[in-house]
Amino acid sequence: MNANCASILITFAIFLFTTTNPGIAQERTDPPRPSDRTNTDTTTPIRVQRIGATNIYHLKETQSVYFFEATMQINADGAPKAYHENTDLGIDHLANAGSTGHWWGIVTDSGDADGKPILQGVNDPAPGFYVSGTSLQDSTKSDDDQDRYVDSETVPFYVLPKEIQIPTKIGDFGFVVNRSNNASAGCIFADVGPKGSISEGSIALAKAIGIPSDPKGEGSEETFVYVIFSNSSMGWPLDLAFIDAHAKALFEEWGGLQRLQHALPKTLTRTDKRH
Repeated sequence: MNANCASILITFAIFLFTTTNPGIAQERTDPPRPSDRTNTDTTTPIRVQRIGATNIYHLKETQSVYFFEATMQINADGAPKAYHENTDLGIDHLANAGSTGHWWGIVTDSGDADGKPILQGVNDPAPGFYVSGTSLQDSTKSDDDQDRYVDSETVPFYVLPKEIQIPTKIGDFGFVVNRSNNASAGCIFADVGPKGSISEGSIALAKAIGIPSDPKGEGSEETFVYVIFSNSSMGWPLDLAFIDAHAKALFEEWGGLQRLQHALPKTLTRTDKRH
């Protein structure tokens, strides 16, 4: 056999071997899948409403999730010791619950703003304090039962104003990020606030993100990111651990901190006082 024939036979043998044994064929480098790449083109913020100085956005790609940056004032509603006739005894100023004939943070005997405030009895968490209500409620309990309402001291919740135009439902989950200290917390939409105010959170939410939580204080003039998951409400009551875990899962499903950074790229610091 001459050299040319031998070379042809060897080449053919290699072809057959690599064809029938593809695992040892030349290594191929596949291009990364789309999910392996960060594509900022898929994060397109669209402003849907402006309340005061706060812009509310959603993404073109995920229109059921809304987000905005705002300060946080502390809402004590729903806490058993929120309000007392002697304002020094309440954890919040009585004026923050309204006034005679125009109550909004206190439950009245008629259910109307001009009704008579209801006092907690001996079997309630804080006898002698006013029953303080929230928009989110446990319908299995009576209106004059303090346990019907969401306790600001124990439950992380956020507040949205009456004129909000995004399709929210009371009880919707949310996720708040404090980018100045990397703290974050899952929360729920538990109370409706006054017109023009979109910067309130519960005592428990403030503690969770590491800011002053005294309702009688000034809250915080830093800005925090609020992410709202519309039509996610599961009603009330809910387990506290579940609220945090489920909200975090919704946030990660949306894209988490990476997507948030693309949507709102500025990095905040404690000296950032912008509203």
